[in-house]
Amino acid sequence: MTKLLSIGDSVVDYYKYKNTIFPGGNALNVAVVSAHNGAKNNGYMGIIANDYYGAFLRKTLEEECIDISKVRYAIGESPVACVKIDKEGDRIFEGSNIKSRITSGLALRFAPEDIQYINQYDIIHTSIDSHIESQLHLIGHKQISFDFSTKEKWNDDILKQVCPHLTFAFFSGSGMEEKDIYTLISKVAELGVPTIIVTRGEKSTIAYQENKFYFQHPQLIKVVDTMGAGDSFIAGFLTFYTDSKSMEFALRKGAASASRTCQLEGSFGKGELIYEEED
Repeated sequence: MTKLLSIGDSVVDYYKYKNTIFPGGNALNVAVVSAHNGAKNNGYMGIIANDYYGAFLRKTLEEECIDISKVRYAIGESPVACVKIDKEGDRIFEGSNIKSRITSGLALRFAPEDIQYINQYDIIHTSIDSHIESQLHLIGHKQISFDFSTKEKWNDDILKQVCPHLTFAFFSGSGMEEKDIYTLISKVAELGVPTIIVTRGEKSTIAYQENKFYFQHPQLIKVVDTMGAGDSFIAGFLTFYTDSKSMEFALRKGAASASRTCQLEGSFGKGELIYEEED
């Protein structure tokens, strides 16, 4: 079975209206949810703070049996995003500690022993929020997956820098016109990415590989919380594509993984109740 290593971001999603925190961040979510989909010996490499929230993230990864032997621990504040869920189950971000969190001043830098560790895995996943674009060329790994997230986060310069190193490119196409999605896919394919997937929320996912387009309808269910649905799609797809090499099968598994996540609170349902201290 697939051995997947996620490199990069981990975040605490704080649902203030119910005093509950959930583990999150694209890289962390993909590591955990791919394990839920059956991937074996998964790892996570990132920076975790030494505060209460950081301890919560570390505990979660340990409980999920994710290898964290290459995690860096730093003194400072964990990234925290304040989240509200609307009546349709869509998550709404209401702010974060972006100016004071440790990852605003620290970034991962690979040592030679890190590269040896990385190359033990079948597939490497990272994201636009992990800020390791300039180090992708060091990995030399045959299968690298990258989540570009929404159109507000990437531009042509980033595409040109990152795409030549990738096997899989994922985009969130919610809010994009369909013609713009096809233009994007064409551009990314010309930059050398063999497999390109654009998820679109409740609309069909559009995927491309070897001059062929694929479409995957979402599995319609009663939505509790959309947090992490896109990350879960990626996790499900990567887990099953790596073994099967079937686009249709892996896309169905990705949609099923996203559907399960939408029926849970948080990215994979590991919330912890907290209490604010009184003044």
